[in-house]
Amino acid sequence: MIDQISGKIVSINDNYVVLRVGGLGIKVNISANFASKLVNEDLITLVTYLNVREDALDLYGFKNDSERNLFLMLISISGIGPKLAVSILSGVELEELKSNILSGDIKSLTSIPGVGAKTAKRIIIELKDKSYFYPKIDGLNLTFHSDKNGFETNKYDIEEPKNKNNIAINEIDIFLVPLISFNKDLYRIGFGGGYYDRTLTRLLNNKSRPKFFGISYDFQLTECKFESKFDVRLDKVITDKKVYV
Repeated sequence: MIDQISGKIVSINDNYVVLRVGGLGIKVNISANFASKLVNEDLITLVTYLNVREDALDLYGFKNDSERNLFLMLISISGIGPKLAVSILSGVELEELKSNILSGDIKSLTSIPGVGAKTAKRIIIELKDKSYFYPKIDGLNLTFHSDKNGFETNKYDIEEPKNKNNIAINEIDIFLVPLISFNKDLYRIGFGGGYYDRTLTRLLNNKSRPKFFGISYDFQLTECKFESKFDVRLDKVITDKKVYV
């Protein structure tokens, strides 16, 4: 999985940028809003999403996790693909877009090129009542916070929310769990710190515990049996090709 990319800007276009990475020129699709703020020859790091198609691999880049997460929310809606999602992000500043969705402002959404009344209504219906919270390391466990105050880099060079007010963990409906690999029994190999396993273990005995969904590419599936007494089984693993249950 390509989670982020760093390189020098070679060229900037309305909806993509070319980065020089290890002697290669990598095309990364970005929003027009973001493109307008970039400068040639700058060194930048983008968080990314790789869209896998039969005839192409399209890489999308974002200035931070907040922008990427809204992009992922948009493409989860029927009828909205990556290109339209980027067009939506191009049509308005991120915080204004969030505000328009939360307030149900159809008029503002339909002013974005490519978004008609039906699409605007779907966006509002699908996203208006959803809240997203992001993990923050707290001792040996994770707490979850909104992105209200932006993000900062922690000791592992991973961005986490600045907001210090965390949500009660039993109020979360779905956990999206990162992984390096998984098997068909729905056990995962993580990144070695044990933070997710410790956090998920605390929820196992809750009557109304959240669902644990792994997010992966299909090629990360393995036949290995690696679960141990410390591992927590996922409820589903969602990949670019299928959903494992």
